[in-house]
Amino acid sequence: SVIIPTLNAEKYLKKILNVLETQTKLPEEVIIIDSGSEDETLKIAKRNKKIKLLSIPKSQFDHGGTRTKAAKLAKGDI
Repeated sequence: SVIIPTLNAEKYLKKILNVLETQTKLPEEVIIIDSGSEDETLKIAKRNKKIKLLSIPKSQFDHGGTRTKAAKLAKGDI
């Protein structure tokens, strides 16, 4: 599983997702956890139906806690 925390990441998100799709070993899943983006981040993420998208308020973002929240949704083997 790949977890990508985002906040106004439109500048980078397309490239990251393209790179993930060209890897020899594809991720079992991609989880994007967004904390209040105001750019095109969510629109880009929603284009790919395979992506699990979780939105949280900016006030709830915490570097460790946000990743832990997304990791609990992950199906991949640790």
